[in-house]
Amino acid sequence: MVEEKPVAAFTISLIGLALQIVGAIFIASIVGYLPNPLWGWHGMMMPWMMWSWWYPAPLWFAVLAVLTALVIILGAIGVLWLNTTDLKRVREGATLVLIASLIAFPTMFGFAIGSLLMFIGGLLGLTWRP
Repeated sequence: MVEEKPVAAFTISLIGLALQIVGAIFIASIVGYLPNPLWGWHGMMMPWMMWSWWYPAPLWFAVLAVLTALVIILGAIGVLWLNTTDLKRVREGATLVLIASLIAFPTMFGFAIGSLLMFIGGLLGLTWRP
């Protein structure tokens, strides 16, 4: 006997979550190359050039770290709950995936496509019927 699960919602949300994680790693690696005022400016990057707006905003890094953790945790829990047969748990998981995608979309985690896939997966989970 095959149990009915929202396979499409689970798969699409899982791919979106994977892209969110890759996007978070990408953002973290960029942060490591940003200019540090204690060490001076490296290479051809000068304070008035492209990355200078990151320099005075250490609070922005903390906000990004919290949002990244929130998106990954909510997304992971939601994706796990989407892989069940309990309708209530599937709805809660889809809601968590939708919330995670909406938090991540403005910050461009997952290169925007990850957020879009999680959003679609969340909608599929909400409309799924056993």
